[in-house]
Amino acid sequence: MKRTVGLLVSGLAILIVFGCSRPAPTAATTAPAAAATTAPAASDTEAKEEARPDSQKFGEAINLVGDVARGEKVYAASCVSCHGVKGVGNVKNPGTEDGTVPALNPMDPEIASADAKTFAKNIDVYMEHGSVPEGEKPSLTMPAFGDQKKLTPQQIADVIAYTISIAK
Repeated sequence: MKRTVGLLVSGLAILIVFGCSRPAPTAATTAPAAAATTAPAASDTEAKEEARPDSQKFGEAINLVGDVARGEKVYAASCVSCHGVKGVGNVKNPGTEDGTVPALNPMDPEIASADAKTFAKNIDVYMEHGSVPEGEKPSLTMPAFGDQKKLTPQQIADVIAYTISIAK
């Protein structure tokens, strides 16, 4: 009897030691990859969160193949007035923190990614839902091209392909 109790206690001790020595799962290991790579950090300011669209709601465009040449045409018609020719920016936007519309070339490092799918998702959330830049009273805001049906999913996919092609 003593031996059986001793074996049970030893077995229980081994389970406790090994069970407690494993790291607990973190949000990064349990969350979907897209959510983990694009969700704003908890320490971001309220203005930062307001400036970034809801990254959990990707549009249909990320499942389509974009065409760079068609995307360049859509970009010229819908995006160049704010982001400049080939995305170089320098377009004034009074009321924002830095006074300009963000350039796409070079791309913001928080959006750019070596992984093409992640990069496309990061652009897609802005194309789908738009954005309000940080600042007191921005004169220009990013339209919600997808939500407002200003562009089709294929057009958004084409603009994403073009944007990735010009981003440095």
